[in-house]
Amino acid sequence: MDINEQLFELKKPYLKEIKCLDKGFVRLVDWMGSDQRIVQAARVSYGEGTKTVREDKALIDYLLRHAHTSPFEQVQFTFHVKLPIFIARQIVRHRTACLSGDTVLWFDEPAAIKNNKRKRRNMSINEFYKKWHFGSESIYNPKRKKTYTQNIIPEKLYTVPELSEIIDRKQESIRTWLSNGSLKGFKSNTKSFKECSWQILGQDWIDFSSKKRIWQNNLQNNLSKMNLRMCDEQTGDISHTNIKDIWSNGFKEVFEVELENGYSIKMTKDHLCFSEKGWGTLEKLVELKINDKKNCSWSENSPAFCVNGVIAYQDYNWLKEKRENGLNVQQIADLGGCSYHTIRKWLKIHKLQFSPKEKSKFSGLTQRNTKRTKGNYIVSDDTKNKIRASRSGAKSNFWKGGVSSDRANIARWTTQIAHSVHKKYNYKCQICQSSKKLNAHHIDPVWHNPDLAKSFENLITLCSDCHKFVHNKNLELLFLEYSQNNYPLENFKTHEKIKSKRIITPKKLIRTYSKIKNIRYAGTEEVFDIEVEGPYHNFVANGFIVHNSLNEISGRYSVLKDEFYEPDVSRMVKQSKDNKQGSSEELLEDAEAFLQSFKDEQFEMYDNYQEYISGGMAKEMARINLPLSIYTEWYFSIDLHNLFHFLKLRMDAHAQYEVRVFADAKYQLIKDIVPNACESFDRHIINGRKFSGDEMELLKTLLPVDKIKDLAIEQGWKESKVNEFISKL
Repeated sequence: MDINEQLFELKKPYLKEIKCLDKGFVRLVDWMGSDQRIVQAARVSYGEGTKTVREDKALIDYLLRHAHTSPFEQVQFTFHVKLPIFIARQIVRHRTACLSGDTVLWFDEPAAIKNNKRKRRNMSINEFYKKWHFGSESIYNPKRKKTYTQNIIPEKLYTVPELSEIIDRKQESIRTWLSNGSLKGFKSNTKSFKECSWQILGQDWIDFSSKKRIWQNNLQNNLSKMNLRMCDEQTGDISHTNIKDIWSNGFKEVFEVELENGYSIKMTKDHLCFSEKGWGTLEKLVELKINDKKNCSWSENSPAFCVNGVIAYQDYNWLKEKRENGLNVQQIADLGGCSYHTIRKWLKIHKLQFSPKEKSKFSGLTQRNTKRTKGNYIVSDDTKNKIRASRSGAKSNFWKGGVSSDRANIARWTTQIAHSVHKKYNYKCQICQSSKKLNAHHIDPVWHNPDLAKSFENLITLCSDCHKFVHNKNLELLFLEYSQNNYPLENFKTHEKIKSKRIITPKKLIRTYSKIKNIRYAGTEEVFDIEVEGPYHNFVANGFIVHNSLNEISGRYSVLKDEFYEPDVSRMVKQSKDNKQGSSEELLEDAEAFLQSFKDEQFEMYDNYQEYISGGMAKEMARINLPLSIYTEWYFSIDLHNLFHFLKLRMDAHAQYEVRVFADAKYQLIKDIVPNACESFDRHIINGRKFSGDEMELLKTLLPVDKIKDLAIEQGWKESKVNEFISKL
């Protein structure tokens, strides 16, 4: 039995599933560490030692009581959870893997991608977070026009016409400011409808004109469409993904990792990184150890980290793989998004040139196995003349009629008649409807049918761009076919014969690897986490390929199941009068009717979702109307410290019932793995209470110190614990 089988057998008794609500569940699929790992981390300065179980239990109790959280971060859990989306949103905030705010996300410019190129755009996580949640501010500066405040008497009341004349503004503008409330004013009773009812105090105009007016712009939609670099984990290609959400995880300890290629990044030790050995946390991949002075050490055998990569055709391994797969130079160039000659250059640099035998093979494939002549020979002048005669003029495969006096006359006639042709077609290109730089084009080419060279009916209006497009790509006969069959010319450029022509792909990037140069403790910083679209939940930051710590089933790539949370009728309760975020225990009068309405609406929306998909709509758009009650699934990784923080909030009686169910299930699954930690958590967190300063003052007067000491000793408290309690009071 190998080590993996031994570990599986060890964990087998704990691989449990707890059903939650009507269709959900929580499964503990993996973990690392136990109570022993916590105490080992706490005693790292002294070595493992030979402590007893009782002493371990007391140490864990001490650590939790005094909020020494680092040792608890040594224990990691991975859960597989199936839950409604509205519960998932309450859980997703309790995440551990984080990056510092100055980490830079690597995007590609859309305009460059459109032109089959790559142009990188950088944005720090901190900047992206602010734009995502707070948008941008547009400031209107009233100083662009004179405010004439020196002509305004602060105590005087002005009508709209009076103020308009003094400050040189339109009356309509002033009335708009008054109507939307940005400029203060009041209406008075007037004797005639011709009199202005609005009156503005001079001081109000002075205040209004000196104030900067700010408009808030929501940027989430635009930011979510930006092309964030990601790695295809199967092929190694650097592709693109989109950001779904970003949030702050507060202040945490971060470590700066520097690679040999110069890349560096600051992250928490439990952030997932991609290496040559696969995914793993920073701590696990490099066997990171930190002493009391925060000095870091790591294994010399640490794997190389995956980084943003290099241009594919410049990479030795990529070129070698394509060579071994039997691709010729042009095929490699097509895959790499470059020219034939560029591939030849890099094959030479990496000493991967094709051998004469391979060149012969590829040439033979091109020539369809025609026999090749061998050896060098001298061509006589007589032979050259025979070759020229056989390939010149109309016998040439490039022949299109030649340039003659007749050809010149045709060109002159076409220029003279062009105005009438354009008038016939309303001065618009018949392909793109443009009116710029028009040309008269022969529908049936002159070289193909000279008899129609001077036929007015054989001419059509095309703009300069479309005219060049037809001739440069030798599409004259295809255009003739379109015209003869009355096909819509606006579809000409998208014809399948044109689309099938070879198109140069954008420069392909592939991941590469770099070894660790240094790791240092970088202090405590505000850290952020990002969620991106799948199927590979990774992204490129500071050149590193990193992971978001949540893998959720994607409605963009698969059809979601018709599984909804159907609450019990006892959950159909009224809003609490005391707690704006919670519910009361009072049932609604028509609870059964409300519940039935819930169910009917759920399945009606799912039926619409199915119709959208069957009608050809993209899954990513069809899903947007689905309700929050639909079930989703994800794998959720978290350390014990952050899990306790989550449980403290979500197991509380004031938390929503549905989220308490999932919190309780997670707690039950970890109790057998860290029993001492859970026992201490029960005693100090779940059943413990905090008191404010004035509450403590009151307790001091009610609880005499001597009496407390006697009672504690009677209950078997240690003297150190008694003294600690008394010092609190």
